[in-house]
Amino acid sequence: MTAWEILGGSNVLGAKAESNLAWHRLITRGFSFRTVGKAAETLSLGDRSFAGFLGMSKSTFDRRKQEGRLDADESERVYRAARLFAEALNVFEVVDKAAKWFGEPNRGLGGHRPVEMLATEVGSREVENILGRLLYGGYS
Repeated sequence: MTAWEILGGSNVLGAKAESNLAWHRLITRGFSFRTVGKAAETLSLGDRSFAGFLGMSKSTFDRRKQEGRLDADESERVYRAARLFAEALNVFEVVDKAAKWFGEPNRGLGGHRPVEMLATEVGSREVENILGRLLYGGYS
């Protein structure tokens, strides 16, 4: 499963993102709010919980839901979460195992759950580093 599929594919995003430039265009335009639900469903989280992990307040969540569109910063965080979850699927090979890993405290993250790290680029990079170590047999 790819980030594209996690976010709902053509039905939700519209255009196909086959390159980083295409993703950039989609992100700067702002994703449909439906990407939040699609990603949350894949990660086995509620919409509001997922949005909270992305740093979105309840009032912003409600406003975006009503507007039907995320801004560029929110879209980038949703994309980042989907991309990292796709990497976790590459490591664990099963959606349930990847979702479980994302939701459990991780020693390599100082006891934080990987999903808690998604609100920042730095935290997300650390999740990506751990996934890389797991994939290539390093200590995590």
